[in-house]
Amino acid sequence: KGVPAITAVIPCYLPNEQEIIEETVEWITHQIDWPGQLDVFVVYNTPVDLPDIESRLVEMQNSADWPEGRSFRVLRVQESKSKAANLN
Repeated sequence: KGVPAITAVIPCYLPNEQEIIEETVEWITHQIDWPGQLDVFVVYNTPVDLPDIESRLVEMQNSADWPEGRSFRVLRVQESKSKAANLN
């Protein structure tokens, strides 16, 4: 029987976490020892556009450099006012 897939959902508030989110995603996708599929989602909110970090996250999402069995997606939650709301 195959190993089940797991999904890591990382809620973040970008103005506060823009300096660490890329490193966090890289660590999770490359360092977690899991033999099955691992899907990583960053769901974030921000009160202002942050074009530098937002474009870098999209570039990461579109990258083909993920280890086998790993994927990354990013989603800006437009109406959210909190990290907790980002999860809904």
